[in-house]
Amino acid sequence: MRPFQVVVYGATGFCGQLVCEYLAKNYATTGLRWALAGRSEPKLISLKRSLGPGGGDTPHLVADAADTPALEALARVADVVVAAAGPYGEVGSGLVAACAATGTHLVDLAGESVWMKEMIEKHHDTASVSGAKIVHSCGFDSIPADLGTMLAHMRLRDVHNTKTKALSYYFGKFGLGGFSGMLERQQLRGDVLRPLSAVAQRRAAPSATKNTQVCRFRGQLAGLLPALLTTAAVAFSNALFYLPPTRALLQQVAPASGEGPPASIRENSFFEIYVEGHGANGAHVLATVGSDKGDAGYQETCKMLAESALALALNTTALPQRTGILTPASALGMVLVERLRAAGMVLSVETVSLPSG
Repeated sequence: MRPFQVVVYGATGFCGQLVCEYLAKNYATTGLRWALAGRSEPKLISLKRSLGPGGGDTPHLVADAADTPALEALARVADVVVAAAGPYGEVGSGLVAACAATGTHLVDLAGESVWMKEMIEKHHDTASVSGAKIVHSCGFDSIPADLGTMLAHMRLRDVHNTKTKALSYYFGKFGLGGFSGMLERQQLRGDVLRPLSAVAQRRAAPSATKNTQVCRFRGQLAGLLPALLTTAAVAFSNALFYLPPTRALLQQVAPASGEGPPASIRENSFFEIYVEGHGANGAHVLATVGSDKGDAGYQETCKMLAESALALALNTTALPQRTGILTPASALGMVLVERLRAAGMVLSVETVSLPSG
């Protein structure tokens, strides 16, 4: 048995702090063995003090992202590492390598497709042999689409006895703050755009490209048909985020780097996304993933990240048995669905009738 079930690396960053607050608030009395980690011991000590009774006695580990021996030592004492330090292309590779080599599971919020491809090429085989599950994109950017795709496919297969012909992914309702975290996590991931704040139309989809890649990779792992997750409208709205006028407008309301919206906004926001599945026999299903109790970009993203780690730490025998570098659905399956439901999120799927004409 390793000393810690979960170690949060990059704990003093904004997303890392939210993950730590979530664990301290919801798992302090469960016996969970967890620790904080990062490169600055004074900041880690300060964070522990801010967590209150649920986290004040939590151990902390010091490791710099450029210190390979320190990262390997950290990985060896953890069942699961939550990688919350970014940009991942700059500071995340060493931790992935350490976890893959030591059989340690890892979850992160990565969205850098080129970097993720590099990690797959370099470390998938090693992780497969060591028994590690390296699970990228465990936040709002991909988990709703990935789990929604899985739920839609499963209903078409199990209820309607048909293959999945096509899938469509789109946004439903969003409350204030629903997109703010997208912009902060652009900095965390090191993507093209600086962090922007959130004013978006219902079907605007800054994550459309990555969702397609993540779900297609999951489809390859699971033997599913490639899923068409975007439409021309989604692609158009996605492109708007790359235009200078749009970026300038959004930057006027953006939080400063390293910051996020206050708790009053995070806690009173909401979101909902839909995945519509079309069966080869004409059946249609609709999967819904959302939350009425938190914004997508920060609060619920950190909940998804934390619960992904806890699924790996606490529900090992119930998880899909595949190892290596995986997507959330292929690594965690229905275990993550049930954990997120228990944590207050909505994940449902139903058969629907399409309007005639």
